[in-house]
Amino acid sequence: MEQDTPYSPRERAAVNQVREAVVWASETLEFSHQEVGQALGGASPRTVARWRGGEQRPHPPAVVAAETLLGLSQALDAVFPDDPDRMHAWLHEPVPGLGHRTPLRAIVEGEARDVLTLLANVDAGAFT
Repeated sequence: MEQDTPYSPRERAAVNQVREAVVWASETLEFSHQEVGQALGGASPRTVARWRGGEQRPHPPAVVAAETLLGLSQALDAVFPDDPDRMHAWLHEPVPGLGHRTPLRAIVEGEARDVLTLLANVDAGAFT
């Protein structure tokens, strides 16, 4: 259970960042808490639920992974502006640059940075 001591400003920022990443991955990517936990460094579904509720301080690797997921959210919005159907189709298609895995699978496997790099290349016109 969470300590009674209040969060410092830095801890509050980390809690909010991880909460935002959990909500985005759950709602936009339609990830289960188990999948979100994997994407955030191997957290249990119970821990993810606590993070979503702001009830538990996230560990530093989860904060870094959450930052990457939020960057991925911004990159997807940049590459697929106002076209969620196209974005979801791309996320579900195997991609050669990801070893023929789908971007969603790569994210769950903790390789969101690779997906982010791929999106940067797509946005620059290197891939279609």
